[in-house]
Amino acid sequence: MIRRFNIIDSVIIIPSYNPHENFIQFINDLLKIGFRRIIVVNDGSPKEYEYIFDSLKKVGVEVYAHKVNLGKGTAIKTGIKQALLLFGNDIRIITADCDGQHLPEDILKINDKLVENNNQLILGIRTFGNSTPDNSRIGNKISSFIFSCITKIKCSDTQTGLRGIPSNLIEMALQTKGSRYEYETNFLINAAKLNGLSFVPISTIYTQGNKNSHFKKVRDSILITFSFCKNISFSFYYKLYIFLLIAFSCFILLDTFVIPKVYETEIYGQPANGENKGIITNNGYESNDVSVKIKKYVLYKAPIYVADIKIKNSDKIKTALAHDTLGLNIFEKTTD
Repeated sequence: MIRRFNIIDSVIIIPSYNPHENFIQFINDLLKIGFRRIIVVNDGSPKEYEYIFDSLKKVGVEVYAHKVNLGKGTAIKTGIKQALLLFGNDIRIITADCDGQHLPEDILKINDKLVENNNQLILGIRTFGNSTPDNSRIGNKISSFIFSCITKIKCSDTQTGLRGIPSNLIEMALQTKGSRYEYETNFLINAAKLNGLSFVPISTIYTQGNKNSHFKKVRDSILITFSFCKNISFSFYYKLYIFLLIAFSCFILLDTFVIPKVYETEIYGQPANGENKGIITNNGYESNDVSVKIKKYVLYKAPIYVADIKIKNSDKIKTALAHDTLGLNIFEKTTD
């Protein structure tokens, strides 16, 4: 259980698009900690998500809505403008994501660091291990290296959405160009060049392969690449910058369109003859005579099913066949 703290005057801004209903509990946990100035910007979510935002209003959260999806950068700027109107110019701002990647305790760490350091942009830095999705880990390494070459500042997590903005950087945050994820890159570079950065280690959370993220690999990666290009000077590192930018773009394109993804599949039903001799698992069929493991791959958006069949009893060869795209029925066929 999260401890209750004194009321905290930092303003939390959370851009939100198609949030999971767990977002409600996340906000309640922030309120329990002591945060009272919370602004949520609904960035054009469909009507079926209105109940989530209505629930937030009932507990005192300031909710503002875009009629259509305008992008994370625009949503953050909307939140900042509303924060200035509500609470004045002398404020501290914390930006966070709504996709479950940030813990309330880590947001509190950013707040504490922001109180101590009222001059630099504060970043919540994650540690990327084997459990991190490959596209996130490799993409972050490439962008972090390019960022360090441009700013001469080593930053291991340039894509973090958990940031603390002191009052002296709020005007810069509003004036920074960009409407989507490239906005965060532009602001990060501008803030780093002005006053440097400060880092706070936070938890690394990726739920179900980060499927709740609304990052569009091709579109947003191209925009971020352009953001880096605008900050590249014709210096000693120029050729290296171009090579890494091209490599980063190629990786995103390959990861999106070429590299097959493995997904868990489920098989439902019982053997058609009514004899429950085997066990149907979440990805295949298991009996005393045969073991079948089925995996689904996606290549060029086309599903491919691969069955790994192991025969335990050579006297009888049994094959489990999936009907209607692994959905409805499994039957067994015996050959002497």
